[in-house]
Amino acid sequence: MDKDEYHQLKLAGVDFVVLWQETYNKEIYNSLHSSKTKKSDFEYRLNAYERMLNAGIKKYEWAFYQVSLLGDMIVLC
Repeated sequence: MDKDEYHQLKLAGVDFVVLWQETYNKEIYNSLHSSKTKKSDFEYRLNAYERMLNAGIKKYEWAFYQVSLLGDMIVLC
C-alpha cells in the first residue's frame, strides 16, 4: 500500500497493522511474487513500515515465516 492508502486507513480509525513478510531472502521472495504488482517489488515491500509510520500509524507488528526444504512452516515473530 502507498502512504496515502495507509493514511486513509488511519483516518478510518485503524491504529495497528500486522505485516507478514514471507522471507527476507530476495531470491526466495522474488520466486514467491513473480507477478508485476507492487507486492512483487522486494524493496517496496521492505519499506512498508516506513510508509505506515509516515501515514500516522505508529503501532505495528512484523512477522515472517520461512518455509523449510522439508515443507515445514516456521513462524518467527
